Amino acid sequence: MCPRQLPRALALLGGIAVLIGCQKAPPPPTESGPPAVTVAVPRVEKVTRYADLTGQTAAVKKVEVRPRVSGFLTRVFLKDGQDVEGEAALWGFVFTEGTVLFQIDTVTYDADLKQAEAQVGIALAKLELAQKNEAREKEAYDKRVSSQQSYEAFVAQTKVAVAELESARNGVVKAKQNLDWTRVTAPISGRADRTQYTEGNVVTGGQTQGTVLTTIQTIDPMYAYLDVDEQTVLYYRRLMRENKIATPEYKNGRDLPPIELQLKDETGYPHKGQVDFASTQLSSSTGSLQIRGIFPNEDGSLLAGLFVKARVPIGQPVEAVLVPDEAVLADQGRRIVYVVNDKNLVEARVVTPGPMANGLRVVEGLAPSERIVIKGFQRVRPGVTVAPEQGLIKTEAERMKP
Repeated sequence: MCPRQLPRALALLGGIAVLIGCQKAPPPPTESGPPAVTVAVPRVEKVTRYADLTGQTAAVKKVEVRPRVSGFLTRVFLKDGQDVEGEAALWGFVFTEGTVLFQIDTVTYDADLKQAEAQVGIALAKLELAQKNEAREKEAYDKRVSSQQSYEAFVAQTKVAVAELESARNGVVKAKQNLDWTRVTAPISGRADRTQYTEGNVVTGGQTQGTVLTTIQTIDPMYAYLDVDEQTVLYYRRLMRENKIATPEYKNGRDLPPIELQLKDETGYPHKGQVDFASTQLSSSTGSLQIRGIFPNEDGSLLAGLFVKARVPIGQPVEAVLVPDEAVLADQGRRIVYVVNDKNLVEARVVTPGPMANGLRVVEGLAPSERIVIKGFQRVRPGVTVAPEQGLIKTEAERMKP
């Protein structure tokens, strides 16, 4: 810097210093007061303990429709998805059990029946001739003009003719049955799946290797197969051993344990049924016990193959302390609830969470008279003084009301 510029630089630095010195100091922080939180006393209600389950629905009856005889399909009477129920046409046209679904060509089977009937006629003629020959031989034998051996030969011929007639008549029965089986009928009432074959196709008859033409399954009632985990099974059996819940009795349908079902798009458990089967052992692959519930399905809302949730009540209703599920916080592997004492100080209360009931969480380790934080717990910690505002814990049904 040249000597002539030095005074100007000093003057500039002096002006900056004056400006800095003229600025006001920032104000001291204001006292914001204790954080505001919403508190409420827990709800105390009688609740039923439930075992929560998952599973899948299934039809009570399901039949693969197979023809018993082979041949060309000449008619297909069943429309895809058509109902074969006796009355309620929930899915379209109505069939009764035994209604013809498919027709197989009858030409060959008509000819077989006529041939069998002709064999009966031949057998009758042979029997008539054998009986006459036997009668003549009997007369000759009685007059001692024929030997006993000859007479016994004619008696044997008559017996052979009787057996041939019986065989021919059985052939007629079989031929008639095969002709009837050309009409493939619905073996049960229910809903039929799509047809696998149309007119003109060749189908194979048989009990095991026969062509599957369609599948029919019942709609009402509906089964649900559910898995109970090992921990729940052990807990349930322990409560029974301690006489805390009654052992289920199965004397009649009214004594079967109740069960409730929920579909994926439903709230609550609107489908009410009964447990009608429980396996005798746990599965080695899943470690769970399978039970089955049966549910009325008059409106057809339950379809086979749906994944569902279910719950089974465990014991009689008992009084329990209920809090909002979001008020139960995780803290180093424990579950805590923030409690505000009479001096408005926050305390951490360790609790044992239980099942959900009416949209609230059942907890143990909390007194019914204690005030718990239900809103604003993100801003507090144990030992902090808060400004509590009185709130109310609502059940799921109360929250749904406008």
